[in-house]
Amino acid sequence: MSQLPMQPGQTFRIRSKAAGEGAIFDFKERLRSGRLVFVNQTTGRTRTIDENEFELMRGVGNAALLRYRFASDQRPREHIEPAMLADPNNQKLTNKQRAAAEAASVKYEKARAVLFFIRKWDEAPEVADSRRPVEALTRRFRNEAAAQGITWLPSYSTLHRARRIGQPGQRTLAMYLGDHGVHDPEKRYPPFVLEAKQAAIDFYWSERGVEQLDAISRFFELFDIGVRKLVAAGLKPPKRVDRTTVRLWILKAETYERHCKKYGRPSADRQFHGSSPSIDAEHALQYVMIDHTRCDQWAIVLDEDGNEIFRERPWIVAAVDVYSELVLSLILTLEPPSLTTVTACLKQVMKPKNFLLERYGEYKGATTGWGAPFYLVVDNGWENVGKSFQTGCESLGIRVKWAPVKTGEYKTFVEHLFHVLNKQVWHKGDGAVPFKPSEMSALQLKPREEATRTVAELEALGWDYLVTRHNLEDCRRRRMARARAWSKSLEKVGRNILDDVSALDRALGAVDSASLTRDGVLVDGHRFHDAALTGRLLDSLVRHAPPSRQPRSRLRGATIPVQVVKDPTDCSFVNVWDFAAKEYVRLPNVDRRFSSGLSWHGAGLIKDFARKVNAAFHSDEEKLAARSAFTHKLSGDIAVLPFAEQRKAVRIRQRELERAPGDIVEAYAEPSPMGMSTAELPNGMAAVLQAGNRIPSKGVRRGRPKKAGKTQRSDLRAAHPKAGVAAASTQQSASPRPTTPCPTRENYYVVSDSKSLLDDLAKDLD
Repeated sequence: MSQLPMQPGQTFRIRSKAAGEGAIFDFKERLRSGRLVFVNQTTGRTRTIDENEFELMRGVGNAALLRYRFASDQRPREHIEPAMLADPNNQKLTNKQRAAAEAASVKYEKARAVLFFIRKWDEAPEVADSRRPVEALTRRFRNEAAAQGITWLPSYSTLHRARRIGQPGQRTLAMYLGDHGVHDPEKRYPPFVLEAKQAAIDFYWSERGVEQLDAISRFFELFDIGVRKLVAAGLKPPKRVDRTTVRLWILKAETYERHCKKYGRPSADRQFHGSSPSIDAEHALQYVMIDHTRCDQWAIVLDEDGNEIFRERPWIVAAVDVYSELVLSLILTLEPPSLTTVTACLKQVMKPKNFLLERYGEYKGATTGWGAPFYLVVDNGWENVGKSFQTGCESLGIRVKWAPVKTGEYKTFVEHLFHVLNKQVWHKGDGAVPFKPSEMSALQLKPREEATRTVAELEALGWDYLVTRHNLEDCRRRRMARARAWSKSLEKVGRNILDDVSALDRALGAVDSASLTRDGVLVDGHRFHDAALTGRLLDSLVRHAPPSRQPRSRLRGATIPVQVVKDPTDCSFVNVWDFAAKEYVRLPNVDRRFSSGLSWHGAGLIKDFARKVNAAFHSDEEKLAARSAFTHKLSGDIAVLPFAEQRKAVRIRQRELERAPGDIVEAYAEPSPMGMSTAELPNGMAAVLQAGNRIPSKGVRRGRPKKAGKTQRSDLRAAHPKAGVAAASTQQSASPRPTTPCPTRENYYVVSDSKSLLDDLAKDLD
């Protein structure tokens, strides 16, 4: 076993997981077993380390000997300040920096002189510790010191104090660069001044609303109280502290804990913690980031006849590939962030951009960015954390990663894209918003009145910049053009696509639960039914109906819980998931003319409008008439509504988001001898591989506390059993609704096994 030259009392900095980063320990003793005992200076806890292990830690730098530690500095002095090595004659330095460099240079030269003569003293132990022998020693080696550039001769008292630092043969220059010989500045003030100083510091860092002037005033209030007490006791009061000194005391007392208490943890993390590296990818389409933001340019909105009806700042929805930083999607829309906009963006990501190919061609690969991502990186907006978005991505085999809350650095690539578009495109056009509202008002800029382009024109302008410039510029991490990095990655791993891209329209949408009966499904007041399609669904799923949903009578049909996917922009159909056949079945709305080209939100508004005007709303013709009346009223109200209401009305009138163009039926890859040729890799839908009806369980509650016992509605019914009946009767009497005779429907009985049925009837006749 090796014997390390260690003595009790030596100080070490040990870096390890157990001790933390840079913990300071004092060596206490060496046990008979060969283990070394250390005491943590901060916590006082002991730690034992095997001597061989500690020797390896010294060798790799995880344990460092701290030969000297200054009393005025909580950290050991190990390094030389850069200012001591700077050239004071550098013309680039300011006057203040030059003065600091000159002072540091003088301090450095004096430390060299002290170290030189102390080492000479260590080499001559016969020299007594008294003035005359030491001064004779300095005169003897003066010429040798001058040959090394040392011109300053330390006094006896300086060398006498310096000899107490370190041990012979272990003295370093850093030992004599500290603040030894400098008095503690706090000792010049009486205790009541230090107490007032601490009170002012604690008061300033206690709350966000406390200003520096408030804390300084608190200090002088306590200072004046202490002065009056000294005067009353017949003592001489100290000199009044300068306000700048108090302000510097307060600012220099800033720590992570105090900053966190005053401004919050996010601000403290940005102030005191280093930034974490952004997410990285190994190949194209491994990670794709999606985000929303407001466009910094106003756009005009036109009606069907080309007349201007409104001006608005559209929303930008963009998707960026993390590996190559290629832009895969850019959509400008009047719709705020919602499932509709995210779905439209994802569809544009996963389908070829024929509209770009028709205009630009391949353009050095800048228009070939499309494919199915493996991971989606999104923020925690409600449009991304809902059940519909998660289920849709799950059915397509896409995993979702949520960025940390209020951490834009995590989505640095898409945030950088928004910055580039603002700087290079939106801020250069008519109607641009390059400054904050207060600055725009001070400069008397009115961008809304200067807008000349429509939303579609702004989107085309953005794509023109992305194709012709952005996608061809160098990627920061790949050191090549973004389009080239994208193409080279596809050459290695291939493009990930779905077997059936038309499944996008069925899988991506709002997910809801419904009950399938022989009359179809009822979703949000709309009935979706087709005799042949409903019969096909029943034939596939009726055997899987839960026992509680099985009919008690043979003359009644079963009720089957199913999952439906609805397109938020089109209420004319829903896709019902056939979990037995692993496919979607599209059921049409029974009100075909009314629901054609109508969104779910618009249908709800028309229904509310018909209720307010007391219009009939039963048959398809009556609903179509209500829709026409609502559209006519909406067109007249846009000009007179307040701005916030105008925004909502224009969004209702705006055309639904166009679907991403392009369809892929099948893709084939020719075999190659080496197996490394470019291939379009098919990716089947994950939904067809899952068992069960795919109805998700309830997710985690977001903020609202769980109600114990009965639900709120049950409590209200128990407290007021007649309230519901009274409310219903009042509503009917206040707003009578005309009714139309509903057509009668016959009850059909579906026979799955005719032979068994005939046998049962024969037994009943017998």
